[in-house]
Amino acid sequence: RSPNPFKVGMKLEAIDPDNQRLFCVATIEEKLGYRIKVHFDGYSPMYDFWVNADSPNIFYAGFCQSTSRVLQVPSKWSSKKFDWSEYLDHTNSIGAQKTMFPRLSKPNDENPFEKGMKLETMYQGNIYAATVIDVLECRVLIEMDGQPDIPAMWMNIFSPYLHPCNYHSTVENPDCFVPPRKPFSWSEYLKDTGSKEAPPEFLFFRTRSPMEFEPGLKLEVVDRVNRQLIRPATVLCRNEYKIQVLFDGFDITFAYWLEDDSEDIHPINWSEKTGHPIEHPVGFSKSLDNGLCPTAGCRGIGNANFSDRFFHDNDKECPYNKENWMKLLIQKLPLRVETKK
Repeated sequence: RSPNPFKVGMKLEAIDPDNQRLFCVATIEEKLGYRIKVHFDGYSPMYDFWVNADSPNIFYAGFCQSTSRVLQVPSKWSSKKFDWSEYLDHTNSIGAQKTMFPRLSKPNDENPFEKGMKLETMYQGNIYAATVIDVLECRVLIEMDGQPDIPAMWMNIFSPYLHPCNYHSTVENPDCFVPPRKPFSWSEYLKDTGSKEAPPEFLFFRTRSPMEFEPGLKLEVVDRVNRQLIRPATVLCRNEYKIQVLFDGFDITFAYWLEDDSEDIHPINWSEKTGHPIEHPVGFSKSLDNGLCPTAGCRGIGNANFSDRFFHDNDKECPYNKENWMKLLIQKLPLRVETKK
C-alpha cells in the first residue's frame, strides 16, 4: 500500500456519508496512518467523518466541475459562482491533486449501467424497485422508487444486493417486495416511466462471492461509535455477506454485524504497518487507562450525549455504557443540508 499522500488542511471534495447524493467542499482535519478525518467546510464538526486514504468517497478539488456534477459549497458561498482557485486563495489552502487519486485514472470498462436504468435492490430485508441515478467508477447511486424516507446510496456494481427486474418473483418470500405502486408489473412500469431495465445477464452472473471470514478469525476493526479508533476484534459468526464481530475484551452484548467488504475491516498488523495507533483490548494493558472515565478500557474519548463534544469523564456520557452503545449504533444526525432532487 502506498503512503498516505494527504496533509492536514488540504481541501478536497467528498461524498456526504449521510446524504450520498451530495459531493461537498471539505477539509482534511486530521491524519492518522492511512486514515484521514474529513470536515465539511462551513458546518459543525459533529458531521466530521473518517475514511481511508484510498476511499472511493473522496476526490480532488475540481472533480465535480470536470465531471459535470453539482458541488455543494460552504453556506456563505454561491454554488453558481464558486471557483476553486479563488476559494483556495481566500482560505490560504492547497487543494488535493488528481494524482493523489490513482483509482480515478483507471479505465471503467466493466460498468454496464446507465442513469435511469431500473432494477431491484435489497435493503434491510425488503426488496424494492430502484433507479440508477448516477454512475461513477465501479459504482452506481441507487434510489428506491416510491421510498422518499430511504436515502439514496452508492453500491458496487458487483454488490449482492443489486438484482434484475422481477428478481422478487424468484425468492422464497415474494411478499418482501415493496412496489412503488399497486397494482404493479415491471413491463407496464418500464413503459410508463420510459425506462429500460439494467442488464439482467450482468446482475445474475457477476455478483461477488462472500469474503472468506470464519469464526475465531482476528481482525482490526474501526470502532463503531468512536471512528477515530481502531480495535482488535474477533469474528463470531458469518451469515452470507455479513460478519458479526466483537472487540476483544468487550462483553458479548457489544457484538454487532457489518458487511464483509466494509472499509472498517483490516487485517491484523494493519495499524502498525500504516502508522495508525491501535487500542489495547480491555484488561490487556492497564497503563493505557487515563482515569478520565470509570468504564474499563475507556480513555474518555467520545461523548454519547453531546455530538459536539469529543471527550467525557463520566459513565452517563460514555459511549461504552451498554445503553449508550445501543443508542449510538442506530443514532442518526439531523441532515446537514436538505437535498434538492
